[in-house]
Amino acid sequence: MRLLFVLCGALALCGCVSAYDASAEPAAQQAKALGYDQCNAALARKELKTNVAMLECVLASEKKYAVDIKLQNMGFYDAYAARVRLIAIDRDAGRLSNAQMESDLAAAHSDYISAMNQAYVQTAADNAATTNFLVGAAGAFATGYAHPIPP
Repeated sequence: MRLLFVLCGALALCGCVSAYDASAEPAAQQAKALGYDQCNAALARKELKTNVAMLECVLASEKKYAVDIKLQNMGFYDAYAARVRLIAIDRDAGRLSNAQMESDLAAAHSDYISAMNQAYVQTAADNAATTNFLVGAAGAFATGYAHPIPP
């Protein structure tokens, strides 16, 4: 009987694991867009004088987005932010053209979103596999093919 309770608890918990909270995305997208608007307004007021300053503002919006969606692996954001900072430094130092910077930023963002989406799909697949295993174990126990945990 104790095994049945353990299995039921595990089944209830396994559906809760996710790479991020997809239901929080609409509100997080709106907040990120507002952050971008604030960055553009600061740029228009000439408060952001370098690419580094502008992209730090953008990264603050991106980090808020990651926190708002409860991104489980902040390493995705950290890697993206480091890459963006290097691109900004290279542009400010004259090592990249504006076009190359835009292209590199688009690639960095695409890789970041792709990594998050792959993690989301992988955790969904892992959750399904865990659920199938636990349901199979519960069925085996119910039919007498499993040994109960001793009291």
